[in-house]
Amino acid sequence: MTARYLAVKALMRQEQNGYANLVLDSELKACKPPLSPRDAAFASGIFYTVLERRSLLDWMLAQFSKRPLEKLDAPVRAILRAGLAQAKFMDVPLPAAVNESVKLTKAFGKTSAAGMVNAMLRRTAALDPKPERWPDLEERLRTYYCLSQPIAALFAAQYPQDAEAMAAAFYQRHPTAIRVNPLRTTDEALTQTLQQEGHTVTAGPWPHCLLVMFNGNPAASKAFHAGQFHVQGLASQFAALCCDAHPGMRVLDLCAAPGGKSLTIAEQMQDRGELFSGEAMAGRVKLLKQAFDRCGIERAKPYHGDATILNPAFGLGSFDRVLCDVPCSGLGVIGKKPDIREKTLDGIENLLLTQQKILQNGAKYLAPNGRLVYSTCTVNYQENQAQVEELTRSGDELRRQNDELGQQLVILRRQVESCEDSHRENESLKQQVQRLEAENRELQEALRQSREHSDELQVQADEYAKIRDHIAEIEISAHRRTEEFRAQAIRRIHELVERQRTWCSESSARYGELLQRFGEKLEAARNVLQDTDLSGFEEMLRSLNELDEGLDK
Repeated sequence: MTARYLAVKALMRQEQNGYANLVLDSELKACKPPLSPRDAAFASGIFYTVLERRSLLDWMLAQFSKRPLEKLDAPVRAILRAGLAQAKFMDVPLPAAVNESVKLTKAFGKTSAAGMVNAMLRRTAALDPKPERWPDLEERLRTYYCLSQPIAALFAAQYPQDAEAMAAAFYQRHPTAIRVNPLRTTDEALTQTLQQEGHTVTAGPWPHCLLVMFNGNPAASKAFHAGQFHVQGLASQFAALCCDAHPGMRVLDLCAAPGGKSLTIAEQMQDRGELFSGEAMAGRVKLLKQAFDRCGIERAKPYHGDATILNPAFGLGSFDRVLCDVPCSGLGVIGKKPDIREKTLDGIENLLLTQQKILQNGAKYLAPNGRLVYSTCTVNYQENQAQVEELTRSGDELRRQNDELGQQLVILRRQVESCEDSHRENESLKQQVQRLEAENRELQEALRQSREHSDELQVQADEYAKIRDHIAEIEISAHRRTEEFRAQAIRRIHELVERQRTWCSESSARYGELLQRFGEKLEAARNVLQDTDLSGFEEMLRSLNELDEGLDK
């Protein structure tokens, strides 16, 4: 299969409302044996040139066709467009373009149309239409610049002075813009790597941006597989950079797939913080994860979610940055996506409503003093300025809500601080309680010991009372005995005194000394009886008895 054959097949499929990039990729992958890189690039060139110039090509062919183009067989129509595109816009020599187109006509089984193809291509290639051929701006945009009637009318109405320049700019070819991954490499190192692979590299308008003329598919580069860069247009990079994300921030990208802006934001954050990247189509969430894994991004969290539905679980008023890169008509990237040229803009009202819901939700997710970035890839006023104006019209309400959220946050912070103070007080009280409990246990133990000691003291007191009573009994008994002894002694003394008197009258001189001693003893007995201390009483009584016995003898 030749490059021209593959291009014609892809054009036939695309005319049946297929997405241009998907159709071409499918045909290239299905080609056996696969085309060489050079032939694949040539087939892609034919395919996209026809899509970009189809209205003009059809106008030129219609000048010499006896039948309306839509009445021609699909292969013939596609071959005529491809052949004329090569001759007029791809610098392919006319003879080569014509001869190859005739061969293709036969290859597709349309031999009867080969002569017509030859003649029409030679005649139409001689035409050289200029924009001035269509004085009416809208007609010029539609035919010469190949925009659908609704798009041409929109450009003419909204940009009457700039519409033609804008349409012409869609045909300009620019280097591919890429975003350097500073987590994996540097601008200088990646430049050197790409140049060694044979690509032409120049510095972009801001750091970590390079403009590259690739000699093939950028995804085929080893640096791409190593996660050192991702392909991202300048406008897309600029939208992500407007977020001004910093490490540690909490960032929400509501419409993230295929992931270029999320990658740039994650790299701005140095993969520190929280990045939530949402996508409404479940199948595209996988693309986000693959992009993050390839570039070594760990803090990004791809998720499946409809951005038009508010999700309080994310935390309203909690994101430092919110990016609303909303679905749009794509009228600003017609140069990259030529099939947009044929859009009818049907259903634009529903699209506007979707954008409005996403933008309003994005504002509700935004934290006080945060930044909300709204971006599209269209030039339609209704999708851009009008949406922002609608949001700002409700700005007072949003500001009021923002102020309320701010006040609530202040209150919450105070409550948190109060809770922290209460927690500290609780900890202090808990420690005091623990100390008091320990002291109480000590007191309980001391009380128990005191009770035991008190019981012992009570026993001792009882014993002491008994002893005291016993002593009192002894004292009473001793007193009685003392009184008895005193009375006995007095009686005895009186008896002895009487005997002394008797003996004095009867005694002889030889008893004088003995009597004298007896008299002294009696005197001592009287003294003793005058003393309350009776400790010597028994001794004294014994002496008297001895004397008495002596006297008897």
